[in-house]
Amino acid sequence: MSTFITIPQKTYDTVMTNSEWIIMDGTTTICTATRLSEQDVDFVRIKQQFRQYGDNVFEAVHVYRVCNPELEKRYETMRIVMSLQSGIEPHQVVEKHGLYHSTKAPLATIVAEGLDVAKSKIGLFGTGLYCTPSPIKSSSYWPIRFNRRIMLEMSSLIGNAYICPPNTVCKALSCAPCGFDSVVGMINGQIETVVYNNAQLIPRFIIDYEVLPDYADVATRILFQPAHTNSSTATPSSATASPNVCCPSQSSVINSVV
Repeated sequence: MSTFITIPQKTYDTVMTNSEWIIMDGTTTICTATRLSEQDVDFVRIKQQFRQYGDNVFEAVHVYRVCNPELEKRYETMRIVMSLQSGIEPHQVVEKHGLYHSTKAPLATIVAEGLDVAKSKIGLFGTGLYCTPSPIKSSSYWPIRFNRRIMLEMSSLIGNAYICPPNTVCKALSCAPCGFDSVVGMINGQIETVVYNNAQLIPRFIIDYEVLPDYADVATRILFQPAHTNSSTATPSSATASPNVCCPSQSSVINSVV
């Protein structure tokens, strides 16, 4: 998913070696991204994930593991906060791994500071930070003319997620629905996860990948299949949320995708 608009960003110094990318603020190292060997379990996992659509769609070329102690500290603090709010143990907070995000924002800024909801556009589920477990969905946010692209693999503390009815949207959201920590939606069969707090999301891997000849046909077939939409004004089921879906200060209307 991609949510970022072009605004001024802090500039970081970068040092590149054959196996590591070091991001610095002056003389202080902020984070590192270490290139994985092709035998690394995470490289193999991501490569297989990209190949699920076929051998000639797209290919993971290099994968870098991100290490950012400050973002990790923020993320783990958020886990504790969410556990206290829910009356559960920190390890019981629902966490999703293997979520993908594509962005046109400077990569050094993202891995140094994390994603920032303040720099987001309004999406189908409001102003939030969007990810998807589908690499082909995430890749669709790149301009078509680029065959060599970058994608981030994220981890997210989704906690108690509001499950939005399929092919419905709520653009009025600027926080999770009352009583929930995040939103999970499905548009044309593609899952989207949305959080509204920067600390609920952390970059784990940078994926340098190449788009191959079959990509356009496969992406069109998967991403633009006809939607089975709900009625013109959809309401959440009693199993997923109360009728007051949006935050108290916002509209509570959920509309189906047309």
